[in-house]
Amino acid sequence: MALYFSVSLPFAVFASVLPSSFRTSPHLTSAIAVSYMASGVWGAVVAFAFVQLGRRAAWLLAGAPFALLWPAVMFWLKFACDVLRDCI
Repeated sequence: MALYFSVSLPFAVFASVLPSSFRTSPHLTSAIAVSYMASGVWGAVVAFAFVQLGRRAAWLLAGAPFALLWPAVMFWLKFACDVLRDCI
């Protein structure tokens, strides 16, 4: 359990912090892409842990707010642009 947690949490935090550290447009785009990849790795580790450990792996969901921050932000921005016609 500790092994899965120590592997998944750094990926979750990395996925959250990386886009925040870049302010310029060309680097921000690639940082968000790398953030998506880190979120995918986090999700794969969590899924594998649930298969191996069952309900005991629920503690790994503590990284969800970090790992899913930028995918959620981009989803809401796209929703605002496409559906609400209120682009930033």
